Amino acid sequence: FMFAHLLELAESLGDEFILEYLRMSIDFTNIKMLIRVREMQKGTAFLGECLMKGGKTPLSSFLENYSRSVSAMVPVLYYQYFGNAMQSGVEAYERSGNFSALERQLDNLLIKHTVQAKYVAFGAPILFSYILSKENEIRQIRILLTCKNNGISADVLKERLRDNYA
Repeated sequence: FMFAHLLELAESLGDEFILEYLRMSIDFTNIKMLIRVREMQKGTAFLGECLMKGGKTPLSSFLENYSRSVSAMVPVLYYQYFGNAMQSGVEAYERSGNFSALERQLDNLLIKHTVQAKYVAFGAPILFSYILSKENEIRQIRILLTCKNNGISADVLKERLRDNYA
């Protein structure tokens, strides 16, 4: 419901930058949902209830790829806007079984999209990107403090941090 409401607000603004960000977020959430539902072995009916409308990728694409391996889904999704980030994230996921590498790659794509607002002279994208950059900084600090508090090594910490907006 949150994404549906955000899409409605973005459409009323008529700003393509914000709409594109939301579509990317929806598709990334759907990808993560597909992988999680597959790991839980819940089936396509359950997946259909979990997927969100509004992304660039049709929901039928996620449902059709439920039974395929995660790496087999890469070519289907590669050319939307996922590109090499999707491929390297999926490879890391299949090597380690750890979902965080894929999430980090997808988050980095969202940050790259947000950075494009630096080239806008005025308008909603500037404020939108500013808020998203602050949220990213807070997430980075939270990851850093959690890792330090739990005695996690610097190498593992570097793997978990996302790209910076600046």
